[in-house]
Amino acid sequence: MSTTPSTSLTVFVPAHVDAFIKDRVAAGQFETAGDVVGAAIALLEERERMRESVLDEIRRDIEIGVAQVEAGQVRDGEAVFADLLKRHGVEP
Repeated sequence: MSTTPSTSLTVFVPAHVDAFIKDRVAAGQFETAGDVVGAAIALLEERERMRESVLDEIRRDIEIGVAQVEAGQVRDGEAVFADLLKRHGVEP
């Protein structure tokens, strides 16, 4: 049961989505179609928050990498792989 104020919104959904919503209500998982849609939107909002969190972390990592490059704290990728191969006894 919804406890927050609501407004009316008409949306058109594919038949399989309509059937899914009706099945959830008929199964007793939700009281109304609006409750099903509200739960779906809550999941979408959570997914978007998680996506933003991941993107923020990637942005921070990029900033760290750029700062390391600017400070000269990098090695040539080919040299790194050559060292790894040598260390593990693999000939290129």
